[in-house]
Amino acid sequence: MRIIADDGGLRARLDGADGRTGWLTTRGWVAPKLHLPFLRAFVATTGTGTRRRSSLIARQCQLSYRGFLQFFSTELGDDVSLDDIGPEHVRAYRVHLRDSPTLGMRMTDLRVLTKALHDLGLCDRDLFEAASDAIPARPHSPQPGYDPETFALITAAATRDVEAIVRRIADGEELLRRFRERSQGLSEHERVVGRMLEEMADTGRPPRLRTAHMRVVVPMIDLARMLFLTVRDLEPLLVLLAIRTGRNIETLKELTGEHRVRESSVLETQTIKRRRGYESETVLWDIGSAKRQLKTAGGMYLLLHRLGRRSRDLAHSDKLLCLFLQRNGGSHRFVWENRLNNVAGPDLGAWARSHNLTEGGAAIRLTFNRIKTTVDRERAQANNFQLDRAAVTNTPEVLYRSYIAPDPTARSALESITNGALLDLDARLTAERSPEKTAPISQRLEAPDVPDAVTTAFMRCRDVLGNPEQPGVECDASMLACFGCPCAVVSDEHIPTILRLSAELIEQFERLPLDRWVARFGQAWLAIHNDILPSRTTEEIAHFATLMPPHTALQILLEPEMF
Repeated sequence: MRIIADDGGLRARLDGADGRTGWLTTRGWVAPKLHLPFLRAFVATTGTGTRRRSSLIARQCQLSYRGFLQFFSTELGDDVSLDDIGPEHVRAYRVHLRDSPTLGMRMTDLRVLTKALHDLGLCDRDLFEAASDAIPARPHSPQPGYDPETFALITAAATRDVEAIVRRIADGEELLRRFRERSQGLSEHERVVGRMLEEMADTGRPPRLRTAHMRVVVPMIDLARMLFLTVRDLEPLLVLLAIRTGRNIETLKELTGEHRVRESSVLETQTIKRRRGYESETVLWDIGSAKRQLKTAGGMYLLLHRLGRRSRDLAHSDKLLCLFLQRNGGSHRFVWENRLNNVAGPDLGAWARSHNLTEGGAAIRLTFNRIKTTVDRERAQANNFQLDRAAVTNTPEVLYRSYIAPDPTARSALESITNGALLDLDARLTAERSPEKTAPISQRLEAPDVPDAVTTAFMRCRDVLGNPEQPGVECDASMLACFGCPCAVVSDEHIPTILRLSAELIEQFERLPLDRWVARFGQAWLAIHNDILPSRTTEEIAHFATLMPPHTALQILLEPEMF
């Protein structure tokens, strides 16, 4: 059973595809009659076989469900049950959150919850339909990358700190080696510290040895830092690793210690996209010479592997970033073992302030996302803005606004690449069709006397039996496929819906990788913007824009299982 009793309440378990376990607990919840139905819906919509497989979903639902319950309890009383909640209360909750930045996420959670409650036979479908009302897209302004001078200062500060970490641990290892070999020339203090290091290397915990005057020879944490990485080392190590790899912080946290070196020059390892489960990717990183280990991705990886070796062995972990934690006398572990947002660190703001890093005369806002954006921009520049060959992994919106829009050369390159991809797709989809059938949609004449003519969501079909794939068989293709079909005809009544569809395709462009967006929506975009809309005057378009519906059937096409 995934639902169990918990100290007078209930809790539900989520075994994440990321290997971690998340818990949703009713402790502290109001409206007790809703607890069990909410937990049953949670169990039905999370875990293996669903899209919500990450253990972090439990934490997200903990916040969302508590908010739902608090609102419904305030509106309807603490003894509220599912039968008391109507569509008007769901819409009132949306109004309650209208100015909240979490509106989209909370309404998505409520939509999933009400759909599951309906599927379980616990409530009417109208609750789900109320939760599914379209939410206007919020304007989003991604943070740009850093200017070259600021980025150079960040890199230099991180490099100096990492060099100090390397020297510190190297000195500790050297003192331990000399003590074990009974080297001559060790001072009394060095012999005492050497004996402490030897015990610590075996046990993983710093001993509390004191002098006759009861003064600590070396503070516990300082002694541990002579052999181990600690939380205080996270900021510079992760900053420099992000700079050299160009990877986001979630990927860096999950780096494994398992790797292979090819021909002494290339490192091969696996990266993991944890929030989507264990989606792994094999990466090859240049190692470079020993003098350049802090300047290459492979060199930084191997350095971290060496610095964290002792903690990784003591923690019995396969993760790259294992540390000594000063808790309960000292322990070694992968610091994000239970959750990625562990409070142990890193604190980039404090690290930046300690180095007096500024931007535009003010304290710098240092984030891993901005570091990644800057690295992607520099790689694009190094490739002469051939962005299709650059290692760019941002969303299209961040890619454009952060470092394409400010540069006319980059803008031109991106427009050329995007337009070329769309035109290649158009040519591939229409290559085998006859010229008379592939005439532009706006120039096709409707044949009203054709008995099989039907109206789809976005246009009119002249022949539903004229299936391009199987002639004579009733067409069951996606409505988006109509934009590339020779049977499609558009009239004025369809333009308002097509305008709304165009806006929704832009929203999808901001969410999807370019290649996926082109493959899924490219044909429709070409037909709309290269054919249908240009066939209308500006005045006509302005008129049709006033008639646009609040949303189209696109959501049904993308998530049919929700309807």
